[in-house]
Amino acid sequence: MCNGVRLSWESFGAGEPVLLIAGTGMPPAGWQVGEFALAPALVDAGYRAVTFANRGIAPSQAPTVPYSVADMAADTAALVEALELAPCRIVGYSLGGQIAEEMCYRHPELVTDVVLMASAGRSTAFVRLYVQAQVDVAMAIDPPLPTQAARDTLLFTQPPSVLQREPETVDRIRSMIETAPPWTNPGRLGQWAAVHAWVNDEERPARWTGLTQRCLLVAFELDVAWPPSRVREAADAMPNAQYAEIAGAVHGGLVTRGEEVTKTILEFFASQSSLTS
Repeated sequence: MCNGVRLSWESFGAGEPVLLIAGTGMPPAGWQVGEFALAPALVDAGYRAVTFANRGIAPSQAPTVPYSVADMAADTAALVEALELAPCRIVGYSLGGQIAEEMCYRHPELVTDVVLMASAGRSTAFVRLYVQAQVDVAMAIDPPLPTQAARDTLLFTQPPSVLQREPETVDRIRSMIETAPPWTNPGRLGQWAAVHAWVNDEERPARWTGLTQRCLLVAFELDVAWPPSRVREAADAMPNAQYAEIAGAVHGGLVTRGEEVTKTILEFFASQSSLTS
């Protein structure tokens, strides 16, 4: 139990631990997807990759709502302590980046350096609308319509070139989503509500100067949720932050541009190692 919530976790490889924090609705297996998936790349580079399912994602517990990013950061901090990982490196993607950022403020002693991927910066009007729609739909329909889940995933994570010219890829992803067990409440509503509160919190930028860990902010060039200009603004305000941009990627660049993502993160970690060796 971590912060009163049962979390499911896995560990791969040996060496210095790197905790991977998943995005909204993302199972831990998402870190293994693609030819250049991050978890196996970390293991190949000599790290120990630790993945887990956030509250609301099976097989972890899905407590009753409400959830908050602060709650999920507390869950994650408790997991780090229970597994005796601290202090460790952390990589967060999307909602996972929000959780990782919150951990840096609330539990700085647990984090050495951190990667915030497709998550940091001022919220756009579009992402606020998108997240509000997800909350509204979760409250109105449970389980979600498979076609709606497939449509939203494709629009948010795949570049226009795939949607325009790669019907086989679209059909494969659609089939995978529609045949998977549906993501239901309370986990679905809880996670989207946590993101909703985060993206509508106008006080967040005032905290950026307090994120003192060595930090890499990764933006995807075509991400409509966290566009490069917003991510760069946050990086400029954080005392020890670096900025990297993955060309041609949308929000799903973790998978669609896996080679560039893993190379960027491994180079960041390697530069830290050289500084401390």
